[in-house]
Amino acid sequence: QPFLAPLLANPRLQIVLCGAGSSAFAGRALAPWLRERTGRDVVAYGTTDIVANPLQYLDPDRPTLLVSFARSGNSPESVATVELADQLLPESYHLMLVCNPDSRLAQYAHQRGNVCSLVMPQG
Repeated sequence: QPFLAPLLANPRLQIVLCGAGSSAFAGRALAPWLRERTGRDVVAYGTTDIVANPLQYLDPDRPTLLVSFARSGNSPESVATVELADQLLPESYHLMLVCNPDSRLAQYAHQRGNVCSLVMPQG
Protein backbone atom coordinates (compact mmCIF):
# COMPACT_ATOMS: atom_id res chain seq x y z
CA GLN A 1 0.00 0.00 0.00
CA PRO A 2 2.71 2.60 0.83
CA PHE A 3 4.36 1.88 -2.53
CA LEU A 4 1.23 1.85 -4.70
CA ALA A 5 -0.98 4.52 -3.10
CA PRO A 6 1.00 7.59 -4.26
CA LEU A 7 1.39 6.12 -7.75
CA LEU A 8 -2.30 5.33 -8.13
CA ALA A 9 -3.18 8.85 -6.97
CA ASN A 10 -1.65 10.19 -10.20
CA PRO A 11 -4.33 10.28 -12.93
CA ARG A 12 -1.63 10.32 -15.64
CA LEU A 13 -0.18 6.97 -14.51
CA GLN A 14 -0.03 4.28 -17.16
CA ILE A 15 0.04 0.69 -15.92
CA VAL A 16 1.91 -1.75 -18.16
CA LEU A 17 1.53 -5.47 -17.42
CA CYS A 18 4.29 -7.57 -18.93
CA GLY A 19 5.96 -10.95 -18.94
CA ALA A 20 7.41 -13.63 -21.17
CA GLY A 21 5.48 -16.68 -22.39
CA SER A 22 2.74 -17.75 -19.98
CA SER A 23 3.60 -14.76 -17.78
CA ALA A 24 2.68 -12.48 -20.70
CA PHE A 25 -0.60 -14.37 -20.98
CA ALA A 26 -1.35 -13.60 -17.32
CA GLY A 27 -0.96 -9.88 -17.99
CA ARG A 28 -3.08 -10.00 -21.13
CA ALA A 29 -5.83 -11.85 -19.27
CA LEU A 30 -5.80 -9.41 -16.36
CA ALA A 31 -5.54 -6.08 -18.24
CA PRO A 32 -9.17 -5.81 -19.46
CA TRP A 33 -10.49 -6.67 -16.00
CA LEU A 34 -8.24 -4.08 -14.33
CA ARG A 35 -9.19 -1.44 -16.91
CA GLU A 36 -12.89 -2.06 -16.32
CA ARG A 37 -12.67 -2.18 -12.52
CA THR A 38 -10.32 0.76 -12.03
CA GLY A 39 -10.98 3.03 -15.00
CA ARG A 40 -7.20 3.31 -15.35
CA ASP A 41 -5.04 3.11 -18.45
CA VAL A 42 -3.91 -0.52 -18.22
CA VAL A 43 -2.16 -2.26 -21.13
CA ALA A 44 -0.40 -5.62 -21.46
CA TYR A 45 2.56 -6.51 -23.66
CA GLY A 46 5.00 -9.36 -24.00
CA THR A 47 8.49 -8.48 -22.87
CA THR A 48 9.83 -9.72 -26.21
CA ASP A 49 7.74 -7.03 -27.92
CA ILE A 50 8.90 -4.29 -25.54
CA VAL A 51 12.58 -5.21 -25.91
CA ALA A 52 12.33 -5.24 -29.72
CA ASN A 53 10.90 -1.71 -29.90
CA PRO A 54 10.61 -0.13 -26.43
CA LEU A 55 9.41 3.32 -27.47
CA GLN A 56 6.46 1.78 -29.29
CA TYR A 57 5.22 0.46 -25.93
CA LEU A 58 6.71 2.77 -23.28
CA ASP A 59 5.76 6.46 -23.20
CA PRO A 60 8.49 8.73 -21.76
CA ASP A 61 5.90 11.50 -21.29
CA ARG A 62 3.88 9.53 -18.73
CA PRO A 63 4.67 8.10 -15.33
CA THR A 64 4.59 4.34 -15.73
CA LEU A 65 4.06 1.43 -13.37
CA LEU A 66 5.55 -1.66 -15.00
CA VAL A 67 4.02 -4.79 -13.48
CA SER A 68 6.29 -7.73 -14.28
CA PHE A 69 4.96 -11.27 -13.99
CA ALA A 70 7.80 -13.81 -13.86
CA ARG A 71 7.99 -17.41 -12.79
CA SER A 72 11.78 -17.80 -12.94
CA GLY A 73 12.59 -14.09 -12.86
CA ASN A 74 15.62 -14.82 -15.01
CA SER A 75 14.28 -14.41 -18.55
CA PRO A 76 16.72 -12.12 -20.40
CA GLU A 77 13.85 -10.20 -22.01
CA SER A 78 12.13 -9.64 -18.65
CA VAL A 79 15.31 -8.27 -17.09
CA ALA A 80 16.00 -6.15 -20.19
CA THR A 81 12.47 -4.72 -20.09
CA VAL A 82 12.82 -3.37 -16.55
CA GLU A 83 16.28 -2.01 -17.34
CA LEU A 84 15.00 -0.30 -20.51
CA ALA A 85 12.08 1.21 -18.63
CA ASP A 86 14.46 2.72 -16.08
CA GLN A 87 16.72 4.03 -18.85
CA LEU A 88 14.01 5.48 -21.09
CA LEU A 89 11.32 6.69 -18.69
CA PRO A 90 11.91 9.67 -16.38
CA GLU A 91 9.22 8.29 -14.05
CA SER A 92 9.32 4.50 -14.00
CA TYR A 93 8.13 2.32 -11.14
CA HIS A 94 8.04 -1.45 -10.90
CA LEU A 95 5.83 -4.00 -9.23
CA MET A 96 7.48 -7.38 -9.69
CA LEU A 97 5.59 -10.60 -9.05
CA VAL A 98 8.21 -13.36 -9.10
CA CYS A 99 8.33 -16.96 -7.89
CA ASN A 100 12.10 -17.15 -7.44
CA PRO A 101 13.50 -15.01 -4.59
CA ASP A 102 17.04 -15.50 -5.94
CA SER A 103 16.20 -14.42 -9.49
CA ARG A 104 17.79 -11.57 -11.41
CA LEU A 105 14.53 -9.60 -11.16
CA ALA A 106 14.40 -10.06 -7.38
CA GLN A 107 18.04 -8.95 -7.12
CA TYR A 108 17.28 -5.91 -9.29
CA ALA A 109 14.43 -5.02 -6.94
CA HIS A 110 16.76 -4.99 -3.92
CA GLN A 111 19.05 -2.48 -5.64
CA ARG A 112 16.40 0.10 -6.55
CA GLY A 113 14.10 2.44 -4.68
CA ASN A 114 11.42 2.51 -7.39
CA VAL A 115 10.58 -1.19 -7.09
CA CYS A 116 8.24 -3.31 -4.99
CA SER A 117 8.89 -7.02 -5.36
CA LEU A 118 6.48 -9.73 -4.22
CA VAL A 119 7.70 -13.32 -4.09
CA MET A 120 4.86 -15.67 -4.97
CA PRO A 121 4.78 -19.39 -4.16
CA GLN A 122 5.86 -21.69 -6.96
CA GLY A 123 3.37 -24.13 -8.31
